[in-house]
Amino acid sequence: MTSSYKMDGKVAIVTGSSSGIGEAIALMLARSGACVTICGRNRERLESVNKKCQKASGGDNAARFLIVQGDLNDPNVRQKTVENTVSKFGKLDMLVANAGELNAVTSFLDETEAGFDKSFNSLLKSTLFLLQNAEPHLVKSRGSVVVVSSSSSTCVFGSQFPYGIAKAAVEALTTIIGWELGPKGVRVNAIRPGWVSTKILRYSCKEDDSQLDKLNEMTEAFMRNASTLDGRLSTADEQAEVACFLLSGGASFVTGVSILTDAASSRLCPSINM
Repeated sequence: MTSSYKMDGKVAIVTGSSSGIGEAIALMLARSGACVTICGRNRERLESVNKKCQKASGGDNAARFLIVQGDLNDPNVRQKTVENTVSKFGKLDMLVANAGELNAVTSFLDETEAGFDKSFNSLLKSTLFLLQNAEPHLVKSRGSVVVVSSSSSTCVFGSQFPYGIAKAAVEALTTIIGWELGPKGVRVNAIRPGWVSTKILRYSCKEDDSQLDKLNEMTEAFMRNASTLDGRLSTADEQAEVACFLLSGGASFVTGVSILTDAASSRLCPSINM
């Protein structure tokens, strides 16, 4: 997909960009002319995305991209991600907080403190403190932030506990930080995807192919009934388009909002139980 935006000279960090929505956003920014820091835990996948970004940017543009490998639950990795970016490119204009994981699905009564802490650390805490690290540089550039949330924040999809609660907290964070940083010229927004065809579906099924097949069948049936657009799952590129719009000057008067990008499917709010 070609980019609809021109971001020549802009510098972006995209966390969780080794696959899925994060990868799609990194590639779209690369096509738009931006310099991009690609972040994730899997070195092999990061190297692959780096090569794709170079190709998407038009060829011999390796200097426009930086890999930072690590787990953003680690404060040192969060600091390194921002510091290495500014050291290489001289500034930071855009931050996409996409990293996180869909942990093993549980119900309210089956949830453990360890599982709860893991979800909130990976989805909320890491985002908050990454933004804190990036804030001085974003203020200097009057930059923009996009947080990737989920329609699960307000719509019950079966046993995704406490994922939905953590995502609701992420959207509250978006609103509050958007309000706090607005006077400093920094915009903070979120996208709220529904079901997207990415690797996270497999992770939610613990690599169990039979369970994955079952989930795919249910989500496809759900989307046929719930989606107002073609009865299908979204692509990662479609999510990236909205994220890049929010990062761009076209959204210069938009901040503190979470945009639902699920083709209205969450309006039905069915319960999908595994």
